[in-house]
Amino acid sequence: MILFPRKLGKHKQGDASKEEIKDVNALGNLKLGLPIVGLDKTIREVGKSDVPAPIEGGAYKKLRESRADAKHAGKREKRAREKAEEAAAAKK
Repeated sequence: MILFPRKLGKHKQGDASKEEIKDVNALGNLKLGLPIVGLDKTIREVGKSDVPAPIEGGAYKKLRESRADAKHAGKREKRAREKAEEAAAAKK
């Protein structure tokens, strides 16, 4: 991994040296340095089978509800546990 300096004149510890930067510039093309997988270049129409099923009430509402459930799960468990203890104490 090569860290380029933010400002050309000011090198900090850990930044790439001038020689390392020259080596990167010598590559010239990013494809030569990294194994990039080619993409399928054909264009096709998106069918109804490709589209995911809609979420009832909307995605935002579903995310908001799941966040609220996760946030309040401990309180709900504690409330249910206390209610069960009270019911057990009432039976005695």
